[in-house]
Amino acid sequence: MRMKKHWFYKTLLSYLPIFFMLSSVLFLVFFFALSEYIKTSTIKSIEIIGEQLDQSVENILQPIDKVIIRDILVDETIRQFFDEQGKAPYTIYRMNQKLNNLLLNFSIIDSLYIYRYSDGQVVTESAFSNIDDFEDRDFLLQHMAGNSLTSWSGKRVYKDSKRPASTEVVTLIRKAPFQTGRDGVIVVNIRVDVLREMVADMSKLDISFVRMLDADGGLIFTTLEEGADSGEVISRVQSDYTNWEISTGVQSKYRFGLLSSFPYVWIGIGFVSILLGLASIVYVTRRNYKPIESIFNRISSMVGERGGGQDEIRMIDMAVDKLLEQSRIFQSQFEYDAHRLRHHLFMELLEEGFSKPVDEWKKEMRRLSLPSQFDHFVFAVMEIDRFADFMREYTDREQDLLKYVIYSAVQEMAAESGGSLWAEWIHASQLGILYFAKEAEVGTESGDGPMIDLGERAARWSEQNLKFTVTFGIGGDADKASELPQLYGHALDALNHKPFFGNGAVIQYRNLPDRPAGDLYRYMELIRAFVHHYRMGGENWQQLFSSFMDELQSGLSTREDILRVLNYLLYHLNQKMSEHGGRTGIWEEKWMPELADKLSRFDTLEDFRMVSTSILTGMQSYLQQIREQKSYSQSIRQVRKWIDVNYANPELSLLQLSEEFNLSTRILSKLFKEEFGEKFIDYLVHVRMEAAKRLLMETTDSVQVIALKVGYVHSFSFIRVFKKVVGVTPGDFRK
Repeated sequence: MRMKKHWFYKTLLSYLPIFFMLSSVLFLVFFFALSEYIKTSTIKSIEIIGEQLDQSVENILQPIDKVIIRDILVDETIRQFFDEQGKAPYTIYRMNQKLNNLLLNFSIIDSLYIYRYSDGQVVTESAFSNIDDFEDRDFLLQHMAGNSLTSWSGKRVYKDSKRPASTEVVTLIRKAPFQTGRDGVIVVNIRVDVLREMVADMSKLDISFVRMLDADGGLIFTTLEEGADSGEVISRVQSDYTNWEISTGVQSKYRFGLLSSFPYVWIGIGFVSILLGLASIVYVTRRNYKPIESIFNRISSMVGERGGGQDEIRMIDMAVDKLLEQSRIFQSQFEYDAHRLRHHLFMELLEEGFSKPVDEWKKEMRRLSLPSQFDHFVFAVMEIDRFADFMREYTDREQDLLKYVIYSAVQEMAAESGGSLWAEWIHASQLGILYFAKEAEVGTESGDGPMIDLGERAARWSEQNLKFTVTFGIGGDADKASELPQLYGHALDALNHKPFFGNGAVIQYRNLPDRPAGDLYRYMELIRAFVHHYRMGGENWQQLFSSFMDELQSGLSTREDILRVLNYLLYHLNQKMSEHGGRTGIWEEKWMPELADKLSRFDTLEDFRMVSTSILTGMQSYLQQIREQKSYSQSIRQVRKWIDVNYANPELSLLQLSEEFNLSTRILSKLFKEEFGEKFIDYLVHVRMEAAKRLLMETTDSVQVIALKVGYVHSFSFIRVFKKVVGVTPGDFRK
């Protein structure tokens, strides 16, 4: 029987079009992507150079300005020069020496002089003369007439009889005295060509250029060669200090030459790669065809001429694929069903207990390879602390891996102690643990001792080996599976007390304080309200603190309960004050340690109240002094008062505030954060939620009406934000 290589040619010809198409597309995509990347990178680099040059120029000019201002304010020689006694020759000599010292200290200064209004006297670094004989007289008179003596000028020509030629300079003029300028001015000249050389040295890109313009748009200098095309400007950076603009870009002769040599090299490499790929396809196809050829011959010998018209390869391929696919589906389905059934069974036990006969439950658990004995067990819930930070810090894949790690660690610890457990993730942050204790492990007082030991070990292990901690809420022990729903509820109640016990704790339901849950919620509400007003510098923070202490003194009796609440107060206060920015570093260094020390050593609550009030008042006074020293403090406080009045406006935004107070949104947002340690949007949400809580408590308005009254057009948006901030829905809060 003769065999034709029909399948070989069919396979080969089916690969080639796909190969050419993919090779061409990938090559073009790679070419254009790389070209665009090079272009984007070049533009970004030039933009960064522009910003760095702007900062560098400011770093060069500002020290000179600061020294001049300092000397005007405190230097005795300058003060004497402007006094009547300053007309003495010795005073003029000392003034001349002072100017020469400035020249020595700042090599970039070309020249400087001081002009006294009272007698028209001008003292330079090399001579002194009357204003009428001074060659820079026109510049002085022009700026005096325009009352613009507090900034850097644009490029101008400076003439001095002591110099062989005039020079192009930029000039700084400062009034003396600094506030009124009634006595005279100090003039500092910087050579433009020196400034240009410094900028050129800092921007060592042959293909780029730098152009500096003054506040009126006049050219100060450019790094382009004389007669060269202007080039394409890519970045413009305007200095907040000098009002000069630094423009950077690419020279015209390089605009289309950056990638001119790129295509030919890569096109050649692309063609070589395609040829190599083609040769590889032919070689691999020929090599891989040999086993198929052998199978084809065997099948042909078995079926004879009867199979001559059939596609045996396709038939075998389909049969094998179908068999493998069915096997994979069955395995995957079995694993998925087993996991789903275990999780479903676990949740059903927690929510309903044994809803089926005991024998049927045990049979089902044995089928799923789970413990089937329910003689004695303990139930607990393990919760990942700061779960929002956990989700923000790790990707979904990393979260799943870390959950598996802590799950496995708990399993191993239980096995090491000789017990067995059944654990399932009942929530994204919570692992339900059903621990089956041996009879010997059950104590005379409480049967949850093994679970307490397991929780403490797991909490320590997590703190030492992972970047997050876990808290255990132990619901208790029982002998009947019908009691599981009750233990589940107890475990969740225990976790609700985590703010008082702290992260990484093992909380037993049986040890919880015997008081209504509403009292704890009331304390947290009072603490949050006080901390917010204290951090914002509100006038009624002392009243809120006094109300909280009164509530604490009347509501709790044991020292342990009081310590828990006060520890939560310090924790929340420290957390919020730490967000206030660098100016509250003294809080962490002084005030917070003092509060913590007083809390650890107080005898009565009234003692702590007096001491803590004094400490908090001292810190608030310190913050108020800082705020009053800020030139923008009063304006930002007016912004906050405006928000307090107009919070119900749904259109309220940074843009509206910037128009109202004539500040840019970027500056307004930055100043608001620096002043109050809180973003504008967070403060607005807080004001709206406080107003919403008052309306919910004091009126019978519907949730929709209240949403409109506090600035939310859509009630569902209001409900979502309210629940996120307060912790419960508006309806539950009103109840």
